[in-house]
Amino acid sequence: MILPKIFILIPAYNEQETIKKIVTEVMDKYRNIIVINDGSCDNTYSQIPKNDNVLIINQENKGKSCALINGFKMALKLGGTAVVTIDGDRQHRVCDIKKLIKAHQNNQKFFILATRYYNKNQAPKTRLFANRFADFWISWAANKKIIDSQSGFRLYPVAVLKHLLDTDYTNKGFVFESESIIKASIAGFPIGFVKIAYSYEKIMRASHFKGYEDIKKITKMVAKYIFKYRFSCGRLWTSLTAKVEIFE
Repeated sequence: MILPKIFILIPAYNEQETIKKIVTEVMDKYRNIIVINDGSCDNTYSQIPKNDNVLIINQENKGKSCALINGFKMALKLGGTAVVTIDGDRQHRVCDIKKLIKAHQNNQKFFILATRYYNKNQAPKTRLFANRFADFWISWAANKKIIDSQSGFRLYPVAVLKHLLDTDYTNKGFVFESESIIKASIAGFPIGFVKIAYSYEKIMRASHFKGYEDIKKITKMVAKYIFKYRFSCGRLWTSLTAKVEIFE
């Protein structure tokens, strides 16, 4: 499949057990791939397949937010019209990338998130609860019902990328991805979703998501927006009842 202007961005930190397989799978179907090695202290870099279609950017360990931002900037510099982000730990299935791209082709203004809730029986209960808790607050702040806000599997159209890169961020890590939803929604960008399955295969390293600690940071960030709108009941009602755009 040749998609010269849609980039697949893979941030990676200590993913030596999985990065080779996921990049190889992506290479089989797509041409424009950016891998950000976020200062990994294992053998991640040596495991990344070297190919003309794979641009590898090595950086000091600055966190996922910095890795994403650097990848976005490079994709735009190379003429990208959209970026699909997929994690390097294989919790996302490469075969689902085509769902995001198909949805984008028919809805090019939409910021599209891949949501895992439709196979929720496969999900760890603690992870599901944490994600639902984050969804409630992020939806309220965004004035839009958001499903699976913690999914890093997304498609960012060029207009959303440019808006986000023109915005100041004080938050890092998973908080950055949560705030990007809020900022995009407040700016008027429509947000849609595609259904994917959970893929929690056994991984050889601990999750970078720190459960309670990250949820606390996300809640603190979201509170800033809720305070800004003075705990608007109207925004809360919208976040609970608004129609969700699901793309098949």
